[in-house]
Amino acid sequence: MRNDHRPVGALVRRLRLAAGLSMTDLGRRSTIPVATISRLEVGQLRPRRSLLSAIALGIDPDTQSEHVAELVAAAGGDAALAADGRWPDYRRRRITEGILRGDVPLPSKLARRIQLHQAADAAQRAADSLMPRALDDAETLHEMTMLLREATRLRELAGGTVELHLPGGRVLRAGQ
Repeated sequence: MRNDHRPVGALVRRLRLAAGLSMTDLGRRSTIPVATISRLEVGQLRPRRSLLSAIALGIDPDTQSEHVAELVAAAGGDAALAADGRWPDYRRRRITEGILRGDVPLPSKLARRIQLHQAADAAQRAADSLMPRALDDAETLHEMTMLLREATRLRELAGGTVELHLPGGRVLRAGQ
């Protein structure tokens, strides 16, 4: 078993700083306590794969898998990691809660599609609110039509419905 955990800690610190994150920011984004991040960065903690995966997600969800591979290698490989035991289930629950709170970032392509669907929904709601007046006012009818066209354009940009299946059977949906 490897006792020197400084290389993985140094890499976490380097990745965190390169992403412009404080320990507090990384803790919130990865659902890892700041004290744990601190202990990891100074080499006082033998990491588990689930911990490294959560930290990599918090640093950058778009490159999480690449960072996990780097972090595992810096830790000395899978054999040098602490046994995960029940930690993966615990981390999945914490990350799910973080996603629902909006603390844990989603990959940028997915987040962008969700934002487009939300903007389309807002345009649709605005158009719906104009409907009673649109029947009597040409200007309001025009405004409603423009909002509906914008909602359609945004939905086309977003693509089909986005479904994010979370542990515990939760499904987040954006789009029709």
